Amino acid sequence: MTFDELKVHSQESQNRINHLEKFLKIEERKQELSDIESQMTQPDFWDNKEKAQNTMARLSSCKNLLEPFNKVKKAVDDFVALAEL
Repeated sequence: MTFDELKVHSQESQNRINHLEKFLKIEERKQELSDIESQMTQPDFWDNKEKAQNTMARLSSCKNLLEPFNKVKKAVDDFVALAEL
């Protein structure tokens, strides 16, 4: 693979991760995660067990989406950075 091909592949990867970020609504999920974490700090959070469990399920869902995405995004960012050297 030539250096120019590497640059093209890195740009394609960056475009794909950007598209995936929009498709998965990552910014919305980050905000939702922040809101949930804020709710969990409230002293009466566990007063309603069913509501708290639903909130915890939403937290888990957000993390299960965000954590793998963040790992892939970091790998793509590292790849792009290497291609720019």
